[in-house]
Amino acid sequence: MKSYAKTKAGIFSLTLLSMAALGITPSLGLIMADFPEAGASTVQMLASVPNLTAIAAAVVVSQIANRTSKKALSLVGAALVAVGGLLPYLIPGGLAFMLVCSAILGLGVGLITNLTQLLFTEFLPPEERQTAMAQNTAFVNIGAMLMTTVGGQLATGGWRNNYLVYLIAIVVFLAALALIPHDAPAAAQAQGSVQKSHGKMAKASYVVLALGILFQIAYNSFPNNIAMHLSAAGLGDSATAGLVSSVSLLGGLVAGLVLGKILPYFQKQSFAVAFALIGGSLVGLALIQNLACIYVLSFIAGASLSVFFS
Repeated sequence: MKSYAKTKAGIFSLTLLSMAALGITPSLGLIMADFPEAGASTVQMLASVPNLTAIAAAVVVSQIANRTSKKALSLVGAALVAVGGLLPYLIPGGLAFMLVCSAILGLGVGLITNLTQLLFTEFLPPEERQTAMAQNTAFVNIGAMLMTTVGGQLATGGWRNNYLVYLIAIVVFLAALALIPHDAPAAAQAQGSVQKSHGKMAKASYVVLALGILFQIAYNSFPNNIAMHLSAAGLGDSATAGLVSSVSLLGGLVAGLVLGKILPYFQKQSFAVAFALIGGSLVGLALIQNLACIYVLSFIAGASLSVFFS
């Protein structure tokens, strides 16, 4: 039996960068202190702008994925994450320059998150695909935990050092280059067949894209605001916020590990379940001023991410 371990390892390495925008979040408070005139909302854009440019990258992928190598596009994504993440460390610039770099990073993240699912379809047989996609969500959260933890440690030497966490993108680029097989652009189909399927496929793609945008807006309101929420409620400091964020990522990791067994029972409802989980978590966070409950709700919020992308 053919082994797909090498291919899956290459795709999983790419997945580690799926939430690369969170890598700088441990330093948002320090950056705010250095740019007090900018305001909190502008500094928070360092973590939110990548989500907007990721949407633009998703549109690009939908248009060109069948006309070029998916592996090549994925490598471009990893390279963009490395460039956007490391330039603020290499070139000391102002907040505007850092926001531009965040936008570049987001383009790379958008390419990677949309192409990993296509790579599973391209290289794995159906019997391997579902389990691999469920496991993939665990690597999303492993990558986020790694980048926020290491980034926070690096930031103890100054917030600009936090950007060194994006060196991982270079490692990922090399791993994907070595482990993922080369794929040729999809062969052109008969014109009549394309015309029959194009409308249906485009409609489905746009619905999924719209749902993805709405979910990302809902989900990202958690990591972007949890520190200020805890501080305003008098429930903890930045260390507590970091722990709450880690619990959220742990929830995504655990959910990703178990989804492979339970996903067949609700796969068609996975989007609805994900929205219910994140919606309930955010409402609970707004209403319940108890730290133990907030840990539970953050775990559920993290699990919703794995359910949505499964």
